[in-house]
Amino acid sequence: MKASNTILVPIDFNEQSLIALGQACHVARKMRLDITLLYVMEETGIIAYIFTEDQSEKMKEKILERLNKLAEITSKKEGIQIKTMIARGRIYSKIVETSELINAKFIILGTRSEIEKGRKATGANSSRVIRYANCPVISINGKNHYNGCRNILLPLDLTKQTRQKVTKAIDIAKSFGSTIKVMSALMSEQDYVIKKLKGQINQVKDFIEEKNIKCTAEIVKTTKKEKTLAQAILSYAKKQKDIDMIILMTQQEVNWVQFFVGSTAGEVIRTTDIPVMTITPSHFDATRQLLAY
Repeated sequence: MKASNTILVPIDFNEQSLIALGQACHVARKMRLDITLLYVMEETGIIAYIFTEDQSEKMKEKILERLNKLAEITSKKEGIQIKTMIARGRIYSKIVETSELINAKFIILGTRSEIEKGRKATGANSSRVIRYANCPVISINGKNHYNGCRNILLPLDLTKQTRQKVTKAIDIAKSFGSTIKVMSALMSEQDYVIKKLKGQINQVKDFIEEKNIKCTAEIVKTTKKEKTLAQAILSYAKKQKDIDMIILMTQQEVNWVQFFVGSTAGEVIRTTDIPVMTITPSHFDATRQLLAY
């Protein structure tokens, strides 16, 4: 398989997907990638029965015309090669399938938090894409972002999977000249846990610095107000004031039937305006799980 050289950006022409496109342009320019815009015509539920096949084709032509125009304008403005694609079917499954078809390096996804049972929740399609994608997904939930990436926040825990995100952080940091801020939230006072965390965080810091990347490392003791790992991560990010990306693993969600409910990654994404990169553990068979859902 050829090396990944494209970013997949799902587009539905709403504000948040266009903001995601703007962020994708920054990443593409720095990492010398191109962009593929994808519009998914959903053919499920009542929508599938409203239009005749002829009407559906005419709609597809209009969407493609609009998509190509957006690609042309953005390409000229940003100096980046931009391709377009249209797919029919379930939104989340077509995004995941297309990312595998084009061997996307990243999916950059505009997300919108929705109110569910009195609290914010990540939209269903976004949650499924983040859960099942084989490539890293960068969720863009906020409106205003720094033009670049000054600092990457890399929370670490004691799971083996958490180390997989270190190489992704290095990849981004090299391209943007970023500093990587490694942190572990101390949720336990047990001595062996503290000892293991210190050993791992120092090992990761040394590894990153060997790649000629600036790195800080800190173990943070959580406060009484920080009842979850997500709260501890976001509290630390807020105090830093210059975090432009948070990188998380989704290993906590691998065996969950209800995606992201109460999970660290989901809580971070739906409650922060900072772009969040999520990485699915390499052992997770996303396609099998997606088809079974």
